[in-house]
Amino acid sequence: MSENSYLTQDQEFSTLGNYSLKVTSPILPPLYSTNEVVYFIIELKENNQIISTGNISYELLWDQQETIERGDIQLNGQLIKLPFTAKKPGFVVVEITYKMGEQVLQKSCGAGFSVDELRPSMEEPNDFHGFWDTQKDKLSKIPIKSSSQEINFTSHPHLHEYTQKSLLKEDISKVDLSYVSVTCLGKPTEGVLTMPKDRSEGKHPLVLALHGAGVGPSQPHNFISHAEKGAIIFEINAHGIPNDQPEQYYLDLAENELNNYSRNDFKTPEEFYFLGMFIRVKRGLDFLKSLPEWDGKRLFIRGSSQGGAQSIAGAYLDQDVTGFISLVSGFCDHSAALINRAPGWPSLVPYESGMKPDQNKIEILRYFDSVNFLRNSKAEGLFTIGYLDGTCKPTSIYTAYNIHNAPHKMMHQPYSAHTILDDTQNAANQFMWDHFKKLK
Repeated sequence: MSENSYLTQDQEFSTLGNYSLKVTSPILPPLYSTNEVVYFIIELKENNQIISTGNISYELLWDQQETIERGDIQLNGQLIKLPFTAKKPGFVVVEITYKMGEQVLQKSCGAGFSVDELRPSMEEPNDFHGFWDTQKDKLSKIPIKSSSQEINFTSHPHLHEYTQKSLLKEDISKVDLSYVSVTCLGKPTEGVLTMPKDRSEGKHPLVLALHGAGVGPSQPHNFISHAEKGAIIFEINAHGIPNDQPEQYYLDLAENELNNYSRNDFKTPEEFYFLGMFIRVKRGLDFLKSLPEWDGKRLFIRGSSQGGAQSIAGAYLDQDVTGFISLVSGFCDHSAALINRAPGWPSLVPYESGMKPDQNKIEILRYFDSVNFLRNSKAEGLFTIGYLDGTCKPTSIYTAYNIHNAPHKMMHQPYSAHTILDDTQNAANQFMWDHFKKLK
């Protein structure tokens, strides 16, 4: 049920003037066993010739934050092989620095060790299902009512230099686009609905698309190609805010009401900001399923980072979801500090030496942990990690991935930080359409 996929990603040289630096792993994806020696290969050149004098500095970081070794290496005109052996499962990053006076050239490389052995720091709460059943019951008492505004080349002229700028370059003759607002608990679920113009009742797969961290509207051009192939896509923003406002509206929200929203204080689960966000995900799925065009089988959800966390939550909150994509996902293993391991974004219970974790926050966050949603999801999933990702750390994501007891696949970005490569996005799109074909 588990499958690894390595994306063909060449490690490029970092350059500064005539100097170039590269650090690589001898195998890809760079996965090893604990107690196995990995030799990071360091290549430093001047005018395309390996440098033979001076030295470089290195630092080995565990979980992207704990320094486990640092030192200097004398250059000798040959490729440098830096050995490392891990004593426990997880990920290490080596950072190489070469100084030329006041100028600095740096490059990094990562590796994973016995990552299939990573397990969550805590079990799910005894009343995990009861908590979410209560939230869904509250939501079910709110009728699914929606309002919409058509989007075309002449509508919303105040957005033609903002969210609709890219749309004006597209051919939209085969799709229907609209801003849609759906009733929900608290703030409404707000998004852009993209549908094939040639559509029939009971024929189409559904996709709920979700946003990463930040404050901004849904973009009308994002899913035109998927609608042309027959899918119906509802892309919702994360905050239940209108999608048809000028840019300054979102900038003001980001600087004021929604400033640092991911770190808002909370003392109960009901006070946690992301409760509303996850409930809006459920309502987005409710709305999609109410469309007569749905084929009654294929229901998909996708996102990255914060959107990846929403995707995982949605696949639990609605058991009709058949597949999901969660790229470089947040919200994985919030309580990892209890076992001296780095938690996933937004690191609300950070792991810092000598600090005692906030037990009340840990208890609350267990209800919102991707680990616990995945324990109870039967949907097929696609995951991605970046080995250099210091935001949504690969250790936390692999911990969640390992607990998912359903068909799933991990894509490895061995030389990437918190980003989605074009090849990753293309592979994710292919995964979604392959999923649809299997269930057709």
